[in-house]
Amino acid sequence: MRSMTLCTPGRALLISLTAFLFVPASPVRAQWKAVNIPSFDESIQAAALDAAGGIYLACWTPGPDSWLVYSPDGGQNWQTNYVASRFLHSIDVLENGEILVSGRDPVNEAAVLLRGSAINNYDEFLFDEGPNAAYLYYQVNFRNDQEGLLAGYDGRILRSVDGGATWDRMNTGSDEIVFRDIKHSGESVVHAAAGFNFLRMTRLWRSTDSGANWFEMFDLGDTTAIRKIAPSGPRQLTVCCSVPVTAYQFILFSDDDGESWNTAWETDDGEFFYDMTFGADGHGLAVAGGGQLLVSDDFGRSWRQESSPISGDITACLIDDGRQVEYVFGDFGLVYRRPLRATSVDEVETPYSAPVRPNPVGEEGRLHFGPRAAAGGELIIVDMTGREASRIEARGPDFELAAAALSPGVYCFQLQRKGEVLQRGSFVVE
Repeated sequence: MRSMTLCTPGRALLISLTAFLFVPASPVRAQWKAVNIPSFDESIQAAALDAAGGIYLACWTPGPDSWLVYSPDGGQNWQTNYVASRFLHSIDVLENGEILVSGRDPVNEAAVLLRGSAINNYDEFLFDEGPNAAYLYYQVNFRNDQEGLLAGYDGRILRSVDGGATWDRMNTGSDEIVFRDIKHSGESVVHAAAGFNFLRMTRLWRSTDSGANWFEMFDLGDTTAIRKIAPSGPRQLTVCCSVPVTAYQFILFSDDDGESWNTAWETDDGEFFYDMTFGADGHGLAVAGGGQLLVSDDFGRSWRQESSPISGDITACLIDDGRQVEYVFGDFGLVYRRPLRATSVDEVETPYSAPVRPNPVGEEGRLHFGPRAAAGGELIIVDMTGREASRIEARGPDFELAAAALSPGVYCFQLQRKGEVLQRGSFVVE
């Protein structure tokens, strides 16, 4: 972040920032702010929220040693619990507040499930069957307090109907595949991503009887990895995929429970996806290596890339509908959060600033464009909810802005030509 001069009504406004991707139909986004975990710099592998907005993190080092980390208040205070000789892979929090953490014990070559009421109060279960027992279960996901699934190596999916106390193996029809992710997407519908080895998780599987029986939905080929599955709304499902040999990454969207799919986003220059999540209003995040951060505001139908506060791998993400904030997590204990909606111009991020004078604006003001922007383009103005207020042609280094028709408030604008954004900025109407 380079610089920002703040504005309140009666003061001049100048915004000179980086990393605001403005989409006229989307709400104005706020700045990311760092959340510090005292004396902690481990790799964050998984994150989950409890009903009150508390954050659980599963973290580990190559030691192998792990930590469970918990903040009850959205990142203000943290508790940590050391878990020796364990790799922790995933976390799920039940409606009653109990936590379940899946992982592996490489010393005893056994899969591990932690189950308890707090990070320092849990029971540990070991699963030591199968030739790949040390890597057995990658993902745990519960539909409610009682019904949940574990998925991992050797074609294994286990189901519990008593909150994780006991488990039964389900019928997947194969002992060669690896289930990398599993998600409940309806009352009895479950989807799982599977493949034949660690990188090539090529197939999407589906169950319509709460995981008792499974059938294959589609196969993406030997070089494609289905990295994450995320239900985004009623009958809506999104999967993010990586092709490691070409750096081709893409996201698929379905609005009929996986019966048909459309490509929602793709790039030839991407990084491996790590996580994807959605809030109740259809806002979604997808994160990947190299600081790649994607945002959707339509349940996963379309995506845009935004600048990330983390330059390295972003390993997990969360959206807290209750607190109206979202989080991204990375290596070395990096945690950032931002409000889901900017509520004042002080919070707005935008590069390529175009000064507005005077500011606040009365009935009219002037936008001062740089040399490239002076040739003109389409000027789009939105209010702080993302609603379009005006769309006009603008030209010249000093463009007269007629603001008499705008209601008092904070507005953002961008000047674009042939799809390229030339300048952006914000102003206040009194």
